[in-house]
Formats: sequence, C-alpha cells, structure tokens
Amino acid sequence: MSWWHTALVMIAETISLGILSLPSALATLRYIPGILLLLTLGLLSWYTGTIIYEIKIRHFGTIHSYADIFALWLGKRAGRWFGEVVTNLMLVFIVAAHIVTFSVMMNVLTEGREEGRGMCSTNVFMGVGATVFLGVSLPRTFRANSWASTGSCLSILLATFTALVSIAATPPHPLPPDYAIPPTNLAQTTLAQRTLSLSSLILAYNGQIAYPSLLTEMHHPQRDFPKALRVLILTTTGLYVLIATLIYHFAGSEVASPALGSAPPLGRKIAYGLAIPTIVVAGVIPALVASKQTYRHVWRRRPEVMAEKSWRGRGSWYAVLLGVYVLAWLIGEAIPVFRQLLGVIGAGFGTWFALGFPAVFALGLGLEGAGILR
Repeated sequence: MSWWHTALVMIAETISLGILSLPSALATLRYIPGILLLLTLGLLSWYTGTIIYEIKIRHFGTIHSYADIFALWLGKRAGRWFGEVVTNLMLVFIVAAHIVTFSVMMNVLTEGREEGRGMCSTNVFMGVGATVFLGVSLPRTFRANSWASTGSCLSILLATFTALVSIAATPPHPLPPDYAIPPTNLAQTTLAQRTLSLSSLILAYNGQIAYPSLLTEMHHPQRDFPKALRVLILTTTGLYVLIATLIYHFAGSEVASPALGSAPPLGRKIAYGLAIPTIVVAGVIPALVASKQTYRHVWRRRPEVMAEKSWRGRGSWYAVLLGVYVLAWLIGEAIPVFRQLLGVIGAGFGTWFALGFPAVFALGLGLEGAGILR
C-alpha cells in the first residue's frame, strides 16, 4: 500500500464506533474536561503510534503483528502466546461491537423495536451482520479493502453530519447549567458513568493494534508511515472535537449512544443508512487483523501456503475467518447494548493497547525518546 492507502485504512478503522459514543461521554464529563481529554489523548496516541512504528522499523523482518512485539519483549514462547491471545480477544470484541451496531441500525431502519419485535429482531440482525462482514472479509489483503475504506470514511462523515443537522433542526434540548465543567456535586454522576465515558474516549483512539500489520503491507514504510499517522491523528482529533461538542450542544444531556439515535425518526433512519459502509468496513478491518495473525500462526512452519491460491490456502483462510466471526457474534449476543460493550472493551483492553503496552515496549526494548520524537 501507499501512504494514502494506509491512511484511509487507519482512518476507517479508528473513526467508526468511537465517534458515535463521544457526545454521550461529553454529556457526562462536560465540555472543558472532555475537550482537554480528547486533545491530550490525540497527542498520546500520536506518540504511542510512533513507538510502534519505531519498533517495527528496527525489527522489520521479524515483527508482522502486535503479538510479535510481545514475543520480542517477553520471549518467543510466552510472549507470543500472551500477545496473540490478548490482541485477538480485543479485535474480536471490536468486531462484536460492530455486529451490535449493525443490529441497532437494522432495528432503526425496519422499526423492529417500535413494532414490538425487540430482542428477536436484534438476534436475527446480529446473525445477518456477522454474515455480511464475513463476505466482505474474504479477500486476504488489506489493499483490497483500502478502496472500501474510502467509502467508509465518507459514510461516517455524512451520517454524523446528517444526524447533527437533523438534531439542530428540532426544538433545542436544554443543556444542564454546569455543561462546561463537571458538577460540583459528583453524586450527580456515578463513578461507573465517569469511568465508562473515559473508556469511550480512550477507545476512540485505539488503532495501534493494527499498525504492525499495515506497515508490513506498505511499499515504503519507513518513509511513508509517519505521514499516514499524522493524517490519522489530525483527522480524528479534529472530527472528534467537532462532532462531540456540536451534537452534545444540540441534543443536550439526554444525548443517545450511538449518537445517531439522538436524531428524530426520519433523520435517524437517513443517518444510519449512510453509516452502513462504516459499520461494515470498520468491523471488517479488525477481523482481518485477527484472522491474519491466526492464519500466520497456523502456517508458521509453511509460510509459502499463505500465498497460494489453492484450496489449502484459501480454505484455511475461510475457516479462520468463520471462527473469528462466530466468536464475535457470541460476544455480541452476550452483551447486546452498545455503550456497555464499548465500556467493557475500553476498560479491559483499550487503555492498555492505546497507552500502556506501547509505553512498556519503549522501556522494555530500550527505545530512546529522541529517536521516537524525531
């Protein structure tokens, strides 16, 4: 891939479900703390992304996934097993969140919940979503999906701005008197609500897990990846601040999560219809990363099989994909509520992958700060 192919894939992976949870997080944290956290997390994400880039460049031939960095840090056997388990678990949870969002979208478009079909329609739509995602995932390269990422980026922008215009056109919803700063009486929001909101902000910047795999497929990774990373951070931070503040301003403290649900019925349907490419494509990318890691592990002793167009090469790829989506579907069925599922992902995995693990890697592998920041 070229740098702009890579930038599109990274933006599609990052600006997806995260942006839909931010207005609700801002309603809990309020304007000033929320915006400051978004800016700070953007800078930290840039820094930790550069750490992953530096590690990959220094060990280009041996690191192809996040799990490979764990193997370098903790040893080949223990590190690889730990790395593959935790990275694939996080990726599968993210895919599950997209499957849940797909069911929310289908319920809105078909008025499933309004007609009393509620949980039954949700279960059916989760199965449909997993099947659609599986079909889109069949190509074995990111380049094949980078073109779809262009449509994904456009769709989430159109969906969020459509919802914003629709919300702004309705009678205004009152903002709380302490909309700019947290309430002095912290009892108005529970610790769980504040933690959930912070987890949502951190999860919105969780793209580092895919960087080693993306770097492997670039034409000129050492020269071009920093450009793609800059485009990603500037785009995500700018859009996050803009969308979160405006939707919270017009929707008030009762803003929904996903944020598209705050729009009136017609605007909500149009917004979800426009968001379909993002819901699908941004759910496919983490599934591809998880499947590629597992696929490489399956054929680690015979890597030439991965380039074959035989039944052995393709059949094993399809089997790995099917396993990833079945597990994601089961997680979605277990936690079918969008905000709670994002909170589980952010608390259990997001903080470590966005902030903790890169910092530990930098210390454990002896990276110098000057080299990272140049």
